[in-house]
Amino acid sequence: CMPICLDGYIAMGMFRCVAGSFVEVPLCEKAGKEINAVVGLTLSVRLGAIPAIAAQNPTAYLETSFLGLGLRRAMTAQMLAQDVMVVPTDFDISVRSVINEEPGGGTAGRRLQSTITLDLLVAVGIRNPTDLERIESVLMDTASSPGGLFERLKAELRRNFPDAPIPGSLGLTPPARTQIYFQAEEIANRTTTPGPTLVPPLP
Repeated sequence: CMPICLDGYIAMGMFRCVAGSFVEVPLCEKAGKEINAVVGLTLSVRLGAIPAIAAQNPTAYLETSFLGLGLRRAMTAQMLAQDVMVVPTDFDISVRSVINEEPGGGTAGRRLQSTITLDLLVAVGIRNPTDLERIESVLMDTASSPGGLFERLKAELRRNFPDAPIPGSLGLTPPARTQIYFQAEEIANRTTTPGPTLVPPLP
């Protein structure tokens, strides 16, 4: 469906989803600015057994706990191991939802919820269009056998972010192709193609 933007902003793209996962997220930008679109990939990643405190502000928690940075680095390492050249900024991670791992309810004596699952949306910016199929293939293989990525993530967190929570599980969906929108001037400001600029429009 088409987004609704504030006055003075125009919509680029639309909300599209496949099997419950967004494969395109629009951008609301000021009228008159140049916007470019590139082919990208999106996939869902679920991190289980995350401390329940993350549910208070999952987006902030993802960054302050270094889980987001750790996942970007782990996914980069997964690609480099297959001779696919990417950098951590090629991966944009946002929170789709928080999933309770223990049922709620008002029953007396129930256990307090201690952990949650973070359902994340990962958008991959493709710096070189000729790499699209190779990156897509590696992500397909990773989705079918995520153990290697999970071990990389845990190793990354233990080595560089010892205070970060270690997820109890990791799962991901196969990638879907999408369009990623970004401001034209961002190309001149970075040495690599930026990750997607996902300025959330009004739903």
